[in-house]
Order: sequence, then structure tokens, then C-alpha cells
Amino acid sequence: MGFLGDDAVATIDLGQPRSIGKITIGFLQQQESWIFLPSMVTYFVSDDRVHWKQVGEVKIPPEQTEHVSARDFSCPVNKSTSRYVKV
Repeated sequence: MGFLGDDAVATIDLGQPRSIGKITIGFLQQQESWIFLPSMVTYFVSDDRVHWKQVGEVKIPPEQTEHVSARDFSCPVNKSTSRYVKV
């Protein structure tokens, strides 16, 4: 999926509270087709989908490349138990 101008937000319902040690999200980059990595990813967890706690943030510097790549960005979570994850 591609987005221009608006931030993409993904919320995942784990079905019940679960122990979370790390959150990872992957992105495709193919600059020749105007597919770029995001400039930043922010990670949140919640028990009720109303009150969110930010657990991390990754800033991604722009890079110029002709190569197609898929990259994962992870955030360690300090022994959190939550039902919802939002990036």
C-alpha cells in the first residue's frame, strides 16, 4: 500500500492480552516506482484501544538507491502485556 500526505496507521488486535517483547514492521523500497521507506515509525501498545502508551520510535534517514529492498524495523518492548499494537 502506498500513502501520500497522510500518515499510515495500522492497529492490530491480538484477541487477548499477550506478552510482547518486540514489535517489528516491514517496508518495501523501490524508488524508481516512487515507493519509499517512511521517515519515522512510532510504536504503541494498549489494553483498551483508547489509552495508548508509546513504547518506541525509529527515525529512518532518507537514502538514495536504485536497489529494490525490503527492510524490517523493530522496537524492543520492556516486558509489556497488551492486547492492541499500533504502528
